[in-house]
Amino acid sequence: MPNPLNPVPRLWQALVLSASLGLAACGISPQPEPPADATPGIAPGAIQIFETQSGLQVVGGPGAVTGDLCELRIYNLERAGVRQDESVADDGSFTVELPGEAGDALRLQVRSNDGISEPTDITGVGQAELLTTPLAGCLGFQPARELAFGEVQVGELDVQYLRMTNGCDDDLALFDLAVLVGEPSFSFIIPADPLIPRGQTRVIGVAFGPMATDEQEEVLLVGLEGGSERRAVTLRGLGTPR
Repeated sequence: MPNPLNPVPRLWQALVLSASLGLAACGISPQPEPPADATPGIAPGAIQIFETQSGLQVVGGPGAVTGDLCELRIYNLERAGVRQDESVADDGSFTVELPGEAGDALRLQVRSNDGISEPTDITGVGQAELLTTPLAGCLGFQPARELAFGEVQVGELDVQYLRMTNGCDDDLALFDLAVLVGEPSFSFIIPADPLIPRGQTRVIGVAFGPMATDEQEEVLLVGLEGGSERRAVTLRGLGTPR
């Protein structure tokens, strides 16, 4: 399978960045935390994936998306730059066409006036299946799937951290980082030592320095040595005027 993803430069030395710790859904400013039953969600059991002559068709039946609807965003995690936004019908159904092939991993999120759903990763042909990884039970990521920055002024910098805890039987090693979009507002502080010993934690710093006054989003792919594991973490922040 082709892998035209954008590699992150291998800077295996700690970088020193000054940070000022600071979301936007459907182009609106961040809102107060909505009630739990209002937050949009995704029901993978109501989604099917079909292979077509031009790529993939992802079809959600009624109830596939819940909440106060706005739009669905889908990334193909196997292909750089493949992202589709599609409106969702009032009954929660949708149909999305995007480049890809059978077995590709897809990431779905719903955006509404009440917030943004947690990322949902699916794969398969026919009935969609939740994507699983071999080390899901022992390699912990915190946050697990999304790192959301608050509002950050253009020209300023905010740094947050992705923590990887190795609860597996063996030592693990970071192999590479890649990004799907290549959004220049995000940069990375990579551990000087790529090894994650058993029982220990390593940290990747993620810096958001917005270059425009709008929402900016990226998907970071963290791979382990030998291709034994790959995790996707969505990065999102909102640039505001100075």
